[in-house]
Amino acid sequence: MSPTEGRRWLLVGAAALGLRVGAAVLTEFSPIFPSHYYHDAVLAESLGAEMAGSWREGRIHASRYAPPHRIHAAFIAAVYIPFGRRPLAAKIVNALIGSASVLLIGFAAAAATTPAAGLAAAAAVAVWPSHVFYTSQNFKESPSLALLFGALALAASMLSREDDGRTGAAKAAGFVALSVGAGLFRSYVLVVLCAAAFFAAALKARRSSSARMLLAAVLAAPFAYKACSRAVLRHAIPAVEYAKDNAEANFLSVARDENGLARKPSFSPAEISEFRRGRQESDRRYAREKGGREIATQIYPDAVFKSWGDIVLFLPKAAFAVLFMPLPGLYPMDGRIGRMLAAAENVILLLAFVAALSRGPRALGAPAALLLAAFFAAMTAGSALLEFDLGSASRHKLQYFPAILPFAAEAILRRRRS
Repeated sequence: MSPTEGRRWLLVGAAALGLRVGAAVLTEFSPIFPSHYYHDAVLAESLGAEMAGSWREGRIHASRYAPPHRIHAAFIAAVYIPFGRRPLAAKIVNALIGSASVLLIGFAAAAATTPAAGLAAAAAVAVWPSHVFYTSQNFKESPSLALLFGALALAASMLSREDDGRTGAAKAAGFVALSVGAGLFRSYVLVVLCAAAFFAAALKARRSSSARMLLAAVLAAPFAYKACSRAVLRHAIPAVEYAKDNAEANFLSVARDENGLARKPSFSPAEISEFRRGRQESDRRYAREKGGREIATQIYPDAVFKSWGDIVLFLPKAAFAVLFMPLPGLYPMDGRIGRMLAAAENVILLLAFVAALSRGPRALGAPAALLLAAFFAAMTAGSALLEFDLGSASRHKLQYFPAILPFAAEAILRRRRS
């Protein structure tokens, strides 16, 4: 990397950090959205403070919350131990880590496409309003995005260049560590990340020792995750009453029905539709009881699947919803500023998606590019099926939409050169 290129990357990182720290300070003293926008962040902050208090007294903190909530609370508690209970301090740490995730997205993109496209992708994410907001609050986005895109950057690097044995082994170990960390925050991310990396590495394994090392890392990561989650979630931050279903980070989300019984989605269409119905009804009930409001942004709450054909027909429209809704003219704005801002943002994301598609199969000639495309496709399909509300969808797509931004950047840069 030349000094000029290095300065450009530093400028992108500085801009990302400045925007996120500014948003953290602004929202700390003057919240810009209704309280339900911050509900998860407030809950995590409260749990983190309780956990930090237990640790200061030399006690292990036991909680009834799900494993990802406990992991996130432990992250906040680690900030509160040296700084005390200062939510702004935790938000600024999130802003720092969120800014690092911007650069890691760029590094993954540069390895998969070109350095110019990678820098452009990082710059786009640096100023992406939703990314700025969610990575400047006490949500789990900052640590989970940094871990995820750090793993993707290492995998893309191993697929795009041939390293010596020591360097390749270090990258493989780093991939395992980062993917396990991402899995602790969101277990399904580990599954999709490893599947996409396995697919891309398998195509190059015959002629590349680095790709073979990545394959070995992909196969090792789930076992490392299982051992790590057991150690952390049973002993360091255990559940109040240990039970296998709720003390380990499971690959499938757990919901509870009207009788309080745990339910998991199976691979039966009827069971998947029942799982969706139960989760959405539970969310509506919670919003009424805790916030006195009705959820108006659920994604196809009346969907019923009787066959796999129903699911196949459902996926395209649901994928469009999780990626791009609300859009002006297609979704009622009802005078809500948050919805109007989201709609304006989604217009830009839709244009970026169209630009990425214009590159066509030509963009997928390298295994590292296939890695990002496969990750995006798998995450989109999973979100289409198991995302329940546009609010959470707008936050969760920060995990996978950046994977196609380098292809959009390539298309735009090529058009400008021509």
